[in-house]
Amino acid sequence: MRYFILNIALLLLGTSCFAQEMLSKSEDKILDMILKLPEVRKDALYTDSISLGKRALIAIIKKKPSKQNNYYWIAVMDIGKEASDTNDMAFTHLHFYVYPKTLEIKLYDPVDDKILTLKEWRKLRKKTNTHND
Repeated sequence: MRYFILNIALLLLGTSCFAQEMLSKSEDKILDMILKLPEVRKDALYTDSISLGKRALIAIIKKKPSKQNNYYWIAVMDIGKEASDTNDMAFTHLHFYVYPKTLEIKLYDPVDDKILTLKEWRKLRKKTNTHND
């Protein structure tokens, strides 16, 4: 099922993401770690519910580690589930950085231009209570 949704996302997001189909085992593990975060799972259920099953959250690799950055940049996006979906816009909900050597996950907050640990993000999320966690 996850690969079905990923393939639909590739169609919607264009050929620049074609390499997503050719994930290494470690890259697949990293995406799986993100999708298994309780907050992402909860947001995925909420997205599915409010869209009446027409939209889903997926995780894609935006950037791989390089000389400048020693992490994977993972985007959690909201997409239409069907290739024929007239509302084929994709919306990025969350940005995560995953450090491959330690598998540490951090969240990038583009609004405040800050990198947060999961503990900091969860505390902030609970404090703002915008997600009913």
